[in-house]
Amino acid sequence: MLEENWWYTAQKFMGEKNFLQGLLEFDKDHIPEPVLRKIRDNFLGDPDFKPSRVEKASVAAKGLCLWVRALDQYAKVANVVAPKRAAAREAERKYKGSLQGLETKQAELREIIL
Repeated sequence: MLEENWWYTAQKFMGEKNFLQGLLEFDKDHIPEPVLRKIRDNFLGDPDFKPSRVEKASVAAKGLCLWVRALDQYAKVANVVAPKRAAAREAERKYKGSLQGLETKQAELREIIL
């Protein structure tokens, strides 16, 4: 269940010494799906969780709102791109194997010709 006083909790986190460094180093590639679902269900659908509306309460909160929305967009794109990256890695692996095979055959051919 969503904490009722989330703004108080958010202010507490934003006031921590290494808060900004934590945002910069946040592992955006491994956000658990349940966390993304909670963000989408509890915040992104809320009409008050829009940067222009949040800014009226706090400029810092606007930045955090933008960051959360950007992470959600990143996660959506990453889900589309991940299988394509995996396919590209597999194609690269096969290409390198074929190239090695070609180089072996070319070396054999050179021995036969010479």
